[in-house]
Amino acid sequence: RDWAVATWWGSFTRPHPTLPRRLADPWVKYFMRTVDACLPYGQRHVRDLVEMGVDPARMVLAPITALTPEHPPARGPARSGDETRFLFVGRFIERKGIETLLEAFRLGGLGELHLVGDGPQLETVQRSAANDSRIRLSGHLSGQALSQAYAEADALIVPSLYEAWGLVVHEGLA
Repeated sequence: RDWAVATWWGSFTRPHPTLPRRLADPWVKYFMRTVDACLPYGQRHVRDLVEMGVDPARMVLAPITALTPEHPPARGPARSGDETRFLFVGRFIERKGIETLLEAFRLGGLGELHLVGDGPQLETVQRSAANDSRIRLSGHLSGQALSQAYAEADALIVPSLYEAWGLVVHEGLA
């Protein structure tokens, strides 16, 4: 059919890969070396592909970027101190650092914490919100509602233990 196969590469190498990763690596390397083109989304990923034996001439850098609203909502004046509105947007999973964020917010004692998202640690987040009136839980938001949440925040908090890209930073800046 004269089809081409292009892969979008955004994985990463680890100093101590898991057993499934070690078993899959030879197959992944073979696949990446034999596809028609690779679309890495950062220089680190280009470097990883080169180390796998992928020809750099078959790579095109394809960075991830945020979809920005056509008409961003207006921002109000910034608040400070007890009025500061902190915003977390993401999955409620361990690697996003949600438990660390909740503990730091409890100890910090200033402002409001708005949490946008959903995930396996939702019960932990709900318990924290039930025990602290300064924590607001919005659930998953998208489109204009998400843009509004960013516009109403004074500070975006990204407590992730690891981020492949950190798209929320781009969304927040937009």
